[in-house]
Amino acid sequence: VVIPNGSIDPWHALGKYSSNDPSVVYHLINGYLNLGTAHCADMYPAREQDPPDLVATRKLIEENIEKWLNSAQAASTSTSRTDTASGQPSSTSKSTLRTSPGKSKRSLPLIQT
Repeated sequence: VVIPNGSIDPWHALGKYSSNDPSVVYHLINGYLNLGTAHCADMYPAREQDPPDLVATRKLIEENIEKWLNSAQAASTSTSRTDTASGQPSSTSKSTLRTSPGKSKRSLPLIQT
């Protein structure tokens, strides 16, 4: 989880900035004069005028999402096993995440309920 807080967001005083959970990343997006960051600024479309710390925050979010996707992909990679009935090698299967045309696809484990 990445939890960014904008420095001129009136809600930032109530934001959380630390945790004992290493999977949670807290980040304060600093304001730059009249280009400060407000509520949900990290979710707005990128603009040339964005302050450097907002650009860095979006990059931090992107890097963490990529890390989590790679971690899920590594966990779902096929592993070789020997079928106990036949003694022949077998492998686990993985599902493919469907995306919009032109978007990349990632292999993720199929969750069955």
